[in-house]
Amino acid sequence: ELLPDQRPPAFTTLAELAKAGVVEISHAPARPPSGGDVPVLTADDVGAGTDPSGTAAAGSGLIMLEPGDVVATAAGSARVVTAGGAALGPYLTLYRPDPRRLDPRFLAGFLTFAHTRTGTGSSRMDLRRVRIPRLSLERQRGYGRAFEEMAQLTRTLREMSSMGEALVRLSFDGLLDGHLRPRP
Repeated sequence: ELLPDQRPPAFTTLAELAKAGVVEISHAPARPPSGGDVPVLTADDVGAGTDPSGTAAAGSGLIMLEPGDVVATAAGSARVVTAGGAALGPYLTLYRPDPRRLDPRFLAGFLTFAHTRTGTGSSRMDLRRVRIPRLSLERQRGYGRAFEEMAQLTRTLREMSSMGEALVRLSFDGLLDGHLRPRP
């Protein structure tokens, strides 16, 4: 349930939160060591919401993900890491929030939906400039739950749209190849 709020909160930026030690920001190496069997979370995985699909050789330079980390693409997809053991892939940024001060789902929601509010027309944005409200951890968790519910609704709508498009395509195919005919 979403309610109107008469008191707009004060805002900060991700850069200010990093400077205050509330979140650590790390960037993946441009190319992880090739070969090997260390799972790597890719930008495509983050966008699609799938498990890590890449692999790399163990070695220096790999940034290993931990539960509660937030991983984001420059194009605006972000998600909370639920299981550790994978490395951060190229073109991704890791945000490691202090869980006593910043809720990961709250942060992921602002990173994901901030690009829709920029109006710049650019597919990339400087996520360090994202405005984030200064809220208590309890209120952050409420926002985090709401963001997660909206993200789930978005995934469901995309899936339904995809199924609808497949139904229409199969109907056209059926008409064109003679397996279906219109009612007279």
